[in-house]
Amino acid sequence: MLRRDRTVAIFIVIIVLLMLLGCENEASSSRGPTSLKDDQAAAADRNDQHQESSDSVPTIYPTATARPLPTLIPPPSTSTPSPTVTPIDYQQIAVIVSYQIPGVGLDRRISANISSQVEVTDEKTGQVVEINNQPQVLIELQQALKEIELEPLAPDCPMCVRLEYELPILGESGSGWLQDRRLLASLENYTAALLGPHFPDNTLFGLRRSATLFHAAHTVVITENGQIWHWKANEAAVQTPSDFGEEILPLLQVREDIESDNLRDRYVINCPKGPGFEELYIADDKEDIFLRFTCPELTLPSSILPVYVALDGLANELVDLNQDEVPERIVPLPALLHFERDDGLNLTVFQDNTASLMAAENQIMTGTITSTIVLSLTNQLAEADLLQTGTADILQQTWPNSIFLRGEEDVYETGWLDAINPELADLVAWIDELIIQIQLGPDEDLENTEDVQSQTPSPTDEPQP
Repeated sequence: MLRRDRTVAIFIVIIVLLMLLGCENEASSSRGPTSLKDDQAAAADRNDQHQESSDSVPTIYPTATARPLPTLIPPPSTSTPSPTVTPIDYQQIAVIVSYQIPGVGLDRRISANISSQVEVTDEKTGQVVEINNQPQVLIELQQALKEIELEPLAPDCPMCVRLEYELPILGESGSGWLQDRRLLASLENYTAALLGPHFPDNTLFGLRRSATLFHAAHTVVITENGQIWHWKANEAAVQTPSDFGEEILPLLQVREDIESDNLRDRYVINCPKGPGFEELYIADDKEDIFLRFTCPELTLPSSILPVYVALDGLANELVDLNQDEVPERIVPLPALLHFERDDGLNLTVFQDNTASLMAAENQIMTGTITSTIVLSLTNQLAEADLLQTGTADILQQTWPNSIFLRGEEDVYETGWLDAINPELADLVAWIDELIIQIQLGPDEDLENTEDVQSQTPSPTDEPQP
C-alpha cells in the first residue's frame, strides 16, 4: 500500500514538472524564433529607445509579432509619391526679339532657347549666325523685355525703331516704338557685331563706327541719288536725309580708281586708348568693297582715304564730338607723309598737296607743294624698299627720327637714332629741303640762298633715289 502510494506521488510530481515545462515553452514561443539577427535587432531597438528617450524625439516603432519564419517585407512608404520626370526640351524657345527700321530696310531677329543657344538672323539677306553658351545674353534679354515700356508706333513713322518680342515660357509678348536708349544701343551693337553693319539697298558709300568712350555707335550713308542718311544707335528714329550735292563727284572718281584686288579685308592694330572698330562699304559694279579697321589715320591706304575723310566729316557732324575730349591723333588723318625729327620739328604733307610744319615751340607754318612732287616723293619712298609695313614703331615712339608714309595699298614706317641708312639719306635730305622752303615762305627765292643751296637740292627738282 505504501509502495503504491509512493508510485502515485512520483507520478503526480512528473505531471507537475511536465506542466511547468509546458508553460515555459509556451512563454518562449510567444517571443518568436530567436536568431542572431533578432538579437541584433533587439539590441538596436533598445539602443534606439535609449537614444530617443535621451533626445526627447517622439518616434513610433513597430510592435513585435510571432511568426514561424522571418520574412523580409518592404516597409510601406509614408511619403508622397515622386512625380514622373518629364524630359526637358532644351530647344524650346525662351526669347524672340524682332528689331526693325522699315525706312532703311533694317529687319533683324534674335531668338534664344533654354539651352542658351542664340540665333541672330538678318531677315532681308537671309544671313544667320548661331552661337552657343550665351546664358548672360538670355538672362539680360528676359530681364530687359519684362521691364521695357513700348510706346504705340505711328503708322506714318517708317524711320522709327520698331520692336516686337515674345517670351513663350512666361506667356508674355509686346510690340511698339522702342525709345529706351540703353536697349536701342545694345540691340544695334549686338546685331552689328554678329551680322555686320546694315546699309540700305541703294548705298554707294557707307561707314559705321562702333561705340567708344567718346561717342555712341553711329552710321553714315551716301546713297546713289546723292542723299545722306545718318543715325545713332541709341536714337529712336533715323534722321531726315539731306543732299550731299556735287561733292559726291570726286568720290565717284575715287571709286573708279580703286584697285580692290590690292586691298585687304582688315586693317587692324591696337590703337592707343582703345577706340572702336570701323567698317567702310563702297558699292562697286565689279565687286563691293568692305573694310574693317581701327585707327584709320595709321592703317588706311591712300586709295581709300578720300572716301573715308568725307564720311568721317559727316559722322563727326552727326555725333557732335567734343574735340577737347577726343585723343589727339598720332598722325593727322589726311596725311600722306609725316616726318618727325629729333629736334622736335615735324612735317606733314596732306593729300590736298598742302603741308604743315610744326616746330618744337609748337609754332605752325603751312605751305603748298605741287602734286607731282608729292607723288614722286611718296612713290620713291614706297618703291625704295627702305620702309617696313605697319606703324608699330610709331605707336611705341621707338625712334626720335621717323617717317610715316601712306601708300596706295598699305602704310609704311621707318626710324633711326643717329646714323641714317645711306640709301635713305638723299630722300630725307629732300624732305629737309621742303621744311626749309616752308620756313622761308613762298616769297623767298630759295635758289639764291647760298647756305641753303649748299646743303640741300632745289625744291623744284624731283627727288632722286
